[in-house]
Amino acid sequence: MKKLIVVTSICATVCATNVLSVNAQESNTLKTRNLISKSAEAYLDTTEKNLDTFLETNKDNIDSKDINKFFDSQKEVSPEQLQAIQDKSEKETSLLKKIGKSDQEIADSLVEKEYKLDNQNITLYKNGIYSIEEKDDNYLDTEENTYPQTFFTLAKSSKKTQYGENTKSYYSIAKIKLFTVSVSAKFYYNGTKATYRSGLDGYSKRGTLSLWQVNGFKVAKESDGSSYVATASGNFSYGFSYNGVGFNIKDVYIKHEVRCTKNGYIKKDYVFR
Repeated sequence: MKKLIVVTSICATVCATNVLSVNAQESNTLKTRNLISKSAEAYLDTTEKNLDTFLETNKDNIDSKDINKFFDSQKEVSPEQLQAIQDKSEKETSLLKKIGKSDQEIADSLVEKEYKLDNQNITLYKNGIYSIEEKDDNYLDTEENTYPQTFFTLAKSSKKTQYGENTKSYYSIAKIKLFTVSVSAKFYYNGTKATYRSGLDGYSKRGTLSLWQVNGFKVAKESDGSSYVATASGNFSYGFSYNGVGFNIKDVYIKHEVRCTKNGYIKKDYVFR
């Protein structure tokens, strides 16, 4: 009977020790995750501040190559930091979907900061991606309150042609080009409304990825009040290897829109979620 008590006591001690060991491991794992998450947020904050300084210093003479060189010059993000950034973004997006937020609201929530330069727009996203859009001469950043310079010489019934294109390339802060999405078309406008002329085109182009798939990619056009709109959209699944770690992202929805107003202005909108 005494032997049984001793054995039981030993088992209880060993089990308690094992439980404490597991709890300690879980606690250490949680602490490590929190440290990685904080360092990931600090990385994004530092990159944003450095980009602010870079653009302010070079804003008068800069192109997409310069932007990519800037990101290439930044301290390398670790695979753990990159995973933490993506995990946090996916959780936030999933929560917004559950509470019924619209595609545009989710897309807006993903944007960390936008930079509108003379010849291009740069967008930083909260999921570790940035995009570069080259502007054209017809791009309108503000609300429509003026007419194209030549419009006052035209009669209202005159029909003029305008070309619109919305092309943007997406990159990971891991210094990898992900893909390019584009839509373009030619429109008529006469001061009363815009209509479709010809040349509707759209494409998605793979970057330096190891995995790539686009589902439901479509190019479409439609009238929207006095404006006319061309769109390209699809669900993108992609993946890449970074420092020996694989990153697979599924179902990123992207939509590019190019709009011609009744007065011949070109406006561009995006959904990225």
